[in-house]
Amino acid sequence: MEFHSDDFWSLYIEYEIKNNNFKEAMALYDRVLNIPTQQYETHFQRFNILVSSRSPVEYLTTEELIAIHSKIQAENDNDQIAMEDLPSVDIEDSLSETDLQKIRQHILDTRKQMYLLNEIQVKKRSKFEEGIKRLYFFASPVNVKQLRNWRKYLDFEMSEGQHERIVMLYERCLMPCAKYEEFWLSYAQYMKEHSVEAARSVFERACRIHLPLKFTLHLQWALFEEKLGQLDSARAIMCNLEKVLPGVVMVRLRRVNFERRNGNLQEAERLLREAVHNSSGTKKAAFYAVKLSRLLLKLEKDPEKARDVLVDALKKDPNSPYLHQCLLEVEIARDDVDSVMHCVKSALNSNIHDAIKGILSQRRLEFLEDCGNNINSLLNAYDEHQTLLKQEEFKRKAVHDKEEEEKNKKAKTQSDSASVEDNISTSGIVPHAAASVAHQSVSTTNTTTTESSTHQAIVNTPKSTNSNQPKPTPSTRGKVPVPRPTVRLYMPPHRAPVPPLMAPFFRGSVPPPRMSFQPPMPPVPPYSYRPWMQNYVEYRSPQPWHYNRFYTPF
Repeated sequence: MEFHSDDFWSLYIEYEIKNNNFKEAMALYDRVLNIPTQQYETHFQRFNILVSSRSPVEYLTTEELIAIHSKIQAENDNDQIAMEDLPSVDIEDSLSETDLQKIRQHILDTRKQMYLLNEIQVKKRSKFEEGIKRLYFFASPVNVKQLRNWRKYLDFEMSEGQHERIVMLYERCLMPCAKYEEFWLSYAQYMKEHSVEAARSVFERACRIHLPLKFTLHLQWALFEEKLGQLDSARAIMCNLEKVLPGVVMVRLRRVNFERRNGNLQEAERLLREAVHNSSGTKKAAFYAVKLSRLLLKLEKDPEKARDVLVDALKKDPNSPYLHQCLLEVEIARDDVDSVMHCVKSALNSNIHDAIKGILSQRRLEFLEDCGNNINSLLNAYDEHQTLLKQEEFKRKAVHDKEEEEKNKKAKTQSDSASVEDNISTSGIVPHAAASVAHQSVSTTNTTTTESSTHQAIVNTPKSTNSNQPKPTPSTRGKVPVPRPTVRLYMPPHRAPVPPLMAPFFRGSVPPPRMSFQPPMPPVPPYSYRPWMQNYVEYRSPQPWHYNRFYTPF
């Protein structure tokens, strides 16, 4: 029933025709003409060739031949002949050529209706089939578009309601998408409604063959078995999973909750104590300790044991806010005022966040309001709570002031840079020319006097060859001349030698305007490289022919 199964159908039909089994070939055509495949037109054309080139007697059974002949007789307004009145042996000899032609035409007409209905089904599925680019399993991930196409295709088939086609499409989908648990879960969820054994087979294939390390899939399988009452199977699934993936919190909690639901509280307590012991020194120890204390407090109704568990956990992790909060709730459940005061005091002396301290102080204040008998304790708790609120407000204000100061500094820096650009633009200097001048001034201060005299910034003007220009004196030698802030005709410097591979990377280079005379050739200024290309000398050194300075091999 697969969309690309035409080759199998063609080979099967050709085999039957080659062995002169025309009746079997006719039965195969009746099946394939009702299945939406990619080459459905080819099957119908070959069927027409078979029907037209052979006598109906060869590819129709005697019952089909009698039924079609009697139907044709009834359509011609003749008295319908009962099937038992027709000769069952000599029917082939009694049919004339006209009758055979009518039977052949009747067969073509009925199969044409099947072909048209099948064409509608093919058009519904063609858009989904075009989106499938991988029909096999591969280690690389499947494209997001193909995953979305598979989801839509499965939804469409389930809306059609044909169980065989839905199962076939799921099996097709799980070949390229075998590593995606969502399709396995969807397949198992669908098969639950039809067969429990089939759903269990889907879970077993997914968990034991394709996805042995996906704990969510194993946990769903365990829930499935528990729902069916197979407690031993569910317990074995989770135990085997924890052996494969030790230390996963979700797996241990599922085991604890499984035992708790089935009334085995001692086993649940043992599992949590074992988890607390195995995770000692990690953050998971506090989590398991809270779970264990809650089990002891709520289910076993033993607040003393619950308190002892949390106290032991706080000795190992005194700065855990989660433990302090849970211990306070246990002490409140015990209705012991002194224990509540001691618990909150130890929490306030720890290094937990100030917001958590405020919550604990507020909870203590509410408890003393409702259950306290000493007014001095209540007033002291109130004063400490107000102090905490003021400290928190002071810290919040300090952080806010620091952020505002940083914003003001940033805004001032941007405004200063903008004013410098405005002054440069109003003074008649083109921005990128001024930038080159500034860069050259920085470079000359970091190099020797000889290099600075070689790489001076020159602004090319038509009057640059004037003899009245003042000569450099010993006091001004080695310094960069600053152009006068007058509006003059600007001529950009000549372009620096550009490497052939990086021509688009050089920006700001404008070709010189056409002039009646050749301007003097100024010295080539050093190019301002990006921060990731600081070593100019190394870049100018010869490199191998395959060297690319922007895509290094490391």
